[in-house]
Amino acid sequence: MYTLSYYLIIDNEPTIRAIFPNFSVYVIVFTGFILPILIIIGYVHMKRSHAFIADTDILFESNPYNYKLAPGITREVTAPLFLELLILGRKSLSDEKLTDDELKRLRELEQKINFLSDGNSLPK
Repeated sequence: MYTLSYYLIIDNEPTIRAIFPNFSVYVIVFTGFILPILIIIGYVHMKRSHAFIADTDILFESNPYNYKLAPGITREVTAPLFLELLILGRKSLSDEKLTDDELKRLRELEQKINFLSDGNSLPK
């Protein structure tokens, strides 16, 4: 890319040749200044383009984990914990007592969280 652009454009044009007297100066200037500017311009253009927005929407809708729980820690610990917190909050507000089954589920969740916080991973 450097060679082609230098020898086809710059080498034949005397005004530009005064700025870039040899190939090594052209490579250094292009790599250090012009290339990052072109990358930034391309990134801004891509972000504003309607095709990028449509592609992002399609990728979001086609990802199955946007609509269901991902396997692993999310399904095994996080979601059940949120559900238990919701149930505990509701029971707390209505002054209900916890059943033995609910206490057992809370203990299991507590063990899983302790297991994960020790650096272990959940069995599959």
